[in-house]
Amino acid sequence: MDTGLRLYIYSNKDLVSYLKMHSYLYKQLIRNPESIKKIEDNMKKENHTTVEDKLNKVSSSIKLAETILDTLK
Repeated sequence: MDTGLRLYIYSNKDLVSYLKMHSYLYKQLIRNPESIKKIEDNMKKENHTTVEDKLNKVSSSIKLAETILDTLK
């Protein structure tokens, strides 16, 4: 595996733990280092850390706050 790719992987602790859980992906990275972006996207979807997930979380927090304020009135 390319040294730059290894440094990139080990600079992201979430990616390291994802690759430990899905160790078969190392073979894919050795054969095709460009697949790191696809693997990262899959990791973000699985861990619910995409931009869409973050916006949904903020939206639900705002709705909860509105509900609490309406209850207090």
